[in-house]
Amino acid sequence: MTETTLTWIVGHSLCPTCGRGALEVHSDSMKCRACSVSFPVVDDAIDFLDEDTKPKFGIVGTENVSDHPFDVNALTIIDACPTEDSVVPAVARARSTTPGLGI
Repeated sequence: MTETTLTWIVGHSLCPTCGRGALEVHSDSMKCRACSVSFPVVDDAIDFLDEDTKPKFGIVGTENVSDHPFDVNALTIIDACPTEDSVVPAVARARSTTPGLGI
Protein backbone atom coordinates (compact mmCIF):
# COMPACT_ATOMS: atom_id res chain seq x y z
CA MET A 1 0.00 0.00 0.00
CA THR A 2 1.48 3.33 -1.01
CA GLU A 3 2.05 6.23 1.35
CA THR A 4 -0.44 8.26 -0.72
CA THR A 5 -3.12 5.61 -0.23
CA LEU A 6 -2.49 5.39 3.52
CA THR A 7 -2.58 9.18 3.85
CA TRP A 8 -5.88 9.31 1.98
CA ILE A 9 -7.40 6.50 4.08
CA VAL A 10 -6.36 8.11 7.35
CA GLY A 11 -7.76 11.48 6.23
CA HIS A 12 -11.10 10.08 5.07
CA SER A 13 -11.92 7.22 7.42
CA LEU A 14 -13.45 6.71 10.81
CA CYS A 15 -13.33 3.51 12.79
CA PRO A 16 -15.98 1.11 11.46
CA THR A 17 -16.42 -0.30 14.97
CA CYS A 18 -17.16 2.85 17.00
CA GLY A 19 -17.76 5.31 14.14
CA ARG A 20 -16.02 8.19 15.89
CA GLY A 21 -12.29 7.53 16.07
CA ALA A 22 -9.71 8.46 13.50
CA LEU A 23 -7.43 5.65 12.35
CA GLU A 24 -3.69 5.72 12.91
CA VAL A 25 -1.19 3.73 10.88
CA HIS A 26 1.05 1.12 12.49
CA SER A 27 3.54 -1.19 10.77
CA ASP A 28 1.09 -4.09 10.38
CA SER A 29 -2.28 -2.57 11.34
CA MET A 30 -4.49 0.47 11.60
CA LYS A 31 -5.75 1.37 15.07
CA CYS A 32 -8.69 3.48 16.22
CA ARG A 33 -7.68 6.41 18.41
CA ALA A 34 -11.04 6.38 20.24
CA CYS A 35 -11.80 2.71 20.99
CA SER A 36 -8.33 1.19 20.39
CA VAL A 37 -9.60 -1.55 18.06
CA SER A 38 -6.90 -2.67 15.64
CA PHE A 39 -7.46 -3.72 12.04
CA PRO A 40 -4.74 -5.89 10.48
CA VAL A 41 -3.09 -4.95 7.22
CA VAL A 42 -2.27 -8.10 5.28
CA ASP A 43 -0.93 -8.10 1.72
CA ASP A 44 -1.64 -4.37 1.43
CA ALA A 45 -5.31 -4.82 2.37
CA ILE A 46 -6.94 -3.53 5.55
CA ASP A 47 -9.23 -6.10 7.15
CA PHE A 48 -12.05 -4.10 8.74
CA LEU A 49 -14.11 -7.21 9.53
CA ASP A 50 -13.87 -8.55 13.06
CA GLU A 51 -14.11 -12.26 13.80
CA ASP A 52 -17.72 -11.93 15.04
CA THR A 53 -18.92 -10.25 11.84
CA LYS A 54 -17.45 -12.73 9.36
CA PRO A 55 -19.58 -15.77 10.29
CA LYS A 56 -22.69 -13.61 10.76
CA PHE A 57 -22.60 -12.73 7.07
CA GLY A 58 -20.97 -15.94 5.79
CA ILE A 59 -17.72 -14.21 4.89
CA VAL A 60 -14.81 -16.53 4.23
CA GLY A 61 -11.23 -15.87 3.23
CA THR A 62 -10.41 -16.12 -0.45
CA GLU A 63 -7.63 -15.30 -2.86
CA ASN A 64 -10.23 -14.23 -5.47
CA VAL A 65 -10.57 -10.57 -4.52
CA SER A 66 -10.65 -7.72 -7.00
CA ASP A 67 -8.50 -4.71 -6.35
CA HIS A 68 -10.06 -1.61 -7.87
CA PRO A 69 -8.71 1.29 -5.83
CA PHE A 70 -9.67 4.87 -6.52
CA ASP A 71 -7.05 6.56 -8.66
CA VAL A 72 -5.64 10.02 -7.97
CA ASN A 73 -8.12 11.68 -10.37
CA ALA A 74 -11.11 10.10 -8.61
CA LEU A 75 -9.80 11.17 -5.21
CA THR A 76 -9.39 14.75 -6.46
CA ILE A 77 -13.00 14.79 -7.69
CA ILE A 78 -14.30 13.29 -4.44
CA ASP A 79 -12.39 15.81 -2.34
CA ALA A 80 -13.68 18.72 -4.47
CA CYS A 81 -17.37 17.80 -3.99
CA PRO A 82 -19.45 19.43 -1.30
CA THR A 83 -19.60 17.28 1.81
CA GLU A 84 -23.36 17.51 2.33
CA ASP A 85 -26.12 16.31 0.00
CA SER A 86 -23.64 14.88 -2.50
CA VAL A 87 -23.72 11.32 -3.75
CA VAL A 88 -20.02 11.04 -4.64
CA PRO A 89 -18.60 11.88 -1.19
CA ALA A 90 -21.35 9.82 0.47
CA VAL A 91 -20.33 6.76 -1.56
CA ALA A 92 -16.65 7.41 -0.95
CA ARG A 93 -17.26 7.82 2.77
CA ALA A 94 -19.28 4.60 2.80
CA ARG A 95 -16.51 2.79 0.94
CA SER A 96 -13.90 4.00 3.38
CA THR A 97 -15.87 3.52 6.60
CA THR A 98 -18.02 0.46 5.91
CA PRO A 99 -16.60 -2.98 6.69
CA GLY A 100 -15.86 -4.89 3.52
CA LEU A 101 -16.07 -1.85 1.27
CA GLY A 102 -12.62 -0.43 1.91
CA ILE A 103 -10.56 1.18 -0.73
